[in-house]
Amino acid sequence: MPFYGVRQELYAVDDLIFRMDRNVIPTSLQRRVIKAAHQVGHVGMTKTKQMLREKYIVLLADHQQVL
Repeated sequence: MPFYGVRQELYAVDDLIFRMDRNVIPTSLQRRVIKAAHQVGHVGMTKTKQMLREKYIVLLADHQQVL
C-alpha cells in the first residue's frame, strides 16, 4: 500500500483523492502521468519531478517515497 503511511492525511472530493492541496495520483496511473508531464515540456526528469511535486502526490518507484 503505497500511501499507507499518510492515510490519515488523505481526503476525497468528487471521487478525487487529495493530500493537503495536491491530488493523489493512483499507482495504476502514475507512469502515464509522469510520461505525459515529461512530453509536455521535454525538460528532463529532474524538472518533470519538480513540476509534478508542485501539483500532485506521486509515489516514486526509484525512491519508494512520496514525491
